[in-house]
Amino acid sequence: MAVWADCAVADPAKLADDFNGDGYRDLAIGMPQKAISGKEGAGAVLLTFGSAHGLTGKHVYITQNSTGIPGTAGYQDFFGSSLASGDLNHDGYADLLVGREDDTTAGTSDNGSVTVLWGGASPLRRGLALPMGQSYSGRMLGSDIAVGDFTGDSAPDVAVSGQTSLRLYSGTFTRTKAPAGIDVSDQDPTGIWNITAGDFDGGGKADLAVSAPEEDPYRNQGSGALWQLRGTSNGVSTRGVSVFGSKDYGVAPSSGIGETLLD
Repeated sequence: MAVWADCAVADPAKLADDFNGDGYRDLAIGMPQKAISGKEGAGAVLLTFGSAHGLTGKHVYITQNSTGIPGTAGYQDFFGSSLASGDLNHDGYADLLVGREDDTTAGTSDNGSVTVLWGGASPLRRGLALPMGQSYSGRMLGSDIAVGDFTGDSAPDVAVSGQTSLRLYSGTFTRTKAPAGIDVSDQDPTGIWNITAGDFDGGGKADLAVSAPEEDPYRNQGSGALWQLRGTSNGVSTRGVSVFGSKDYGVAPSSGIGETLLD
């Protein structure tokens, strides 16, 4: 029987993607289309380890059917559709967040979900599902994930986007419990897809950039739009949001601003 303990006095991981703590960056690879046990699109994640010679053949392969991982591989769950990392529980090992945007949860199709896979000397052998709050069809929470210190308390926070919502997790993460999370936007049929974190104004707190390539503040459908939500001591704020569209960047309509964002 394995017993997991959180180490409150450990230094945070020096690298946000060193999952086994050997001082080298590792690479997580999502395979959301992979069939598992005959379930098409169930999805999987492959972790390959870095070394003094670069990436190696040493790896860990994870699905929702793996021992210690929450959930069960299902048809078109798309486990691995989004990935992010950071030392969430401050134990000195990077942890991996895995989205499955089409996961059926609480009997609701395409609600989506996110799992934390814990780093360690033998990493990604245990996981924890983040609380998803309300459920509704087509939410697709887990479309994208960003990790940043939005509150300025030197602890990592997590933002998760879906097609119709944005959810923030701030507070203490342990191997057995995550913050409850709050929705920081209402249902929006235009969709919220891509997110990335960064201290864009130098204020000491991470801000959140949110893009929707099918939206545009100037009503040019398909031009795309970008919003900057600023970090505060209470987390990401929906007040004082900066909005940018095709006119601000001098690009033609239907440019699809925000199809991808640099993490």
